[in-house]
Amino acid sequence: MGSLFTQGVKTIVVPGGGIKIDNLEQILLKSQAKEFHGSARRVIDSVMTFRKCNLTMGSQPDIEFITKVTSTEDVSKMVSIYNSLYAN
Repeated sequence: MGSLFTQGVKTIVVPGGGIKIDNLEQILLKSQAKEFHGSARRVIDSVMTFRKCNLTMGSQPDIEFITKVTSTEDVSKMVSIYNSLYAN
C-alpha cells in the first residue's frame, strides 16, 4: 500500500467501526472526513422457533436467537446528519 502513496494515487481514509447516530456528527467535525462507513446495525429476535437451551452454536449463548439487520431508519438519520454538515 505504501507504493500507492508514492505513485500519486488518491487515497481516502474513511472513518468506520463504532460509528452511530450519537457520535457521527462529532466524528465528521473532528476528522473533517467527507465519507464514513457505518453499519447502522440493530439486533432483532430470530424467527427460529426450536430452542435447545443447553446446546449453543458458538461461544456466545443465545447468539443463534438473534439477527443483525441494517436499520433503514438509522441510515436515513445518518444521511441527514451528513447532509446537515456538507450539503450545498
